Amino acid sequence: LKVQVLSQECVNAVVVDNSTIICTAPAGLGRELMVRVSIFGVFVQYDHFGYLAPVLQSVSAPDADSQYVWVTFSGKNFGQPSGNLTLAMAGSVSDFAQEASVKLWGDHII
Repeated sequence: LKVQVLSQECVNAVVVDNSTIICTAPAGLGRELMVRVSIFGVFVQYDHFGYLAPVLQSVSAPDADSQYVWVTFSGKNFGQPSGNLTLAMAGSVSDFAQEASVKLWGDHII
């Protein structure tokens, strides 16, 4: 069993029943994307798959422990397993507030 979205392979693909396959899709954004499923060398293609754009609903105030500054980004469509991303950066809260630049891309932090 092989499932691909725009030629990037999904992981943990499992056949649930005769009409359902589940897998973890690669990070992405867009509509009308091609999904290709291959089982025993037989291919099926579907050209209408889409990802929902990430929605940032809140950002926690920076909280520090002895090593890191922790910030939690809450929202929807960040990917599995939850709707939250937590970022840990070395340094102080004031360093984080002055110097941090974080870009959210799907369920990845760059």
